[in-house]
Amino acid sequence: MTDDPVQAMTARLAAALAAGDAGPTTACFTDADAPAPVILFDPDRKALGDPTLETLYASWRAIGGRAGRPPPGRAFDPLTATAALPYVMLLDSVDDGADLIYRVYGRAIAERFGADLTGKRLSETPIEPRIAAFFLAVYRAVALRRAPMLTEHAPPRNVSVASWRRLVLPLAASAAPEAPVASFLVGNIPGVWRTEDRA
Repeated sequence: MTDDPVQAMTARLAAALAAGDAGPTTACFTDADAPAPVILFDPDRKALGDPTLETLYASWRAIGGRAGRPPPGRAFDPLTATAALPYVMLLDSVDDGADLIYRVYGRAIAERFGADLTGKRLSETPIEPRIAAFFLAVYRAVALRRAPMLTEHAPPRNVSVASWRRLVLPLAASAAPEAPVASFLVGNIPGVWRTEDRA
């Protein structure tokens, strides 16, 4: 696994993000002539900037979610966030956090991305290695910090939206206070269509 460049980059970015340092992740984008991502650790509801993300965050808080104390995954009832569901992803951690499986992939996300990733591993998705490492690093850092994270990034040009705004909420394996983070409740809001791709 250490010879895998995605995993090596993921480990480096995740360690920095977990320590509160977004610098290496920002450099990963700017070195590729891409806009620097927005990364906000433990955002409050006001910082989310989107009613769908606010709904999802409120649902997570309602089941006891707090920074440092994620709620158990089984406590989340999708019916409490019905309006948000087209923009919701549920991911399960596998292989000790080295990969993730999309258990739920919202309809609106699939439409904008151009594929439904339900049941797929993140490592199987058609995204460039830099973006795969960024995604994995964010999830790994959220698991280590046991706290939410808000990101916004510009995807590669083959994706037909200009940005993705993502709220990652950790869910624990059980209700035990020190239970590890085993899954993630994610709101993923697409930005505007890239006009040249829609012409």
